[in-house]
Amino acid sequence: MESWGSFDDFLDFLYDDSGVLNDPEGSLGYVLKDADEASAISEFRDAIDAGLSEGLDGEGESLQHPDWEVITAAAQRAVRIMTER
Repeated sequence: MESWGSFDDFLDFLYDDSGVLNDPEGSLGYVLKDADEASAISEFRDAIDAGLSEGLDGEGESLQHPDWEVITAAAQRAVRIMTER
């Protein structure tokens, strides 16, 4: 997550700045370069949705929950794909 500054910066970009998290495929050619980026963002969105349904909030003890590892791994993969091209 180093190139984005922080996890919060990444979330702000995806949710607020670009809106890409809501419709990754619809962002192809505008924000996202290709289907690999859209797929990575979709996987990240699904991981966040699953975590939120489990009550994870990214603070305190929820950071120790195994689902949080899935979320951060998906975020790291998405960042890697988006920045290595």
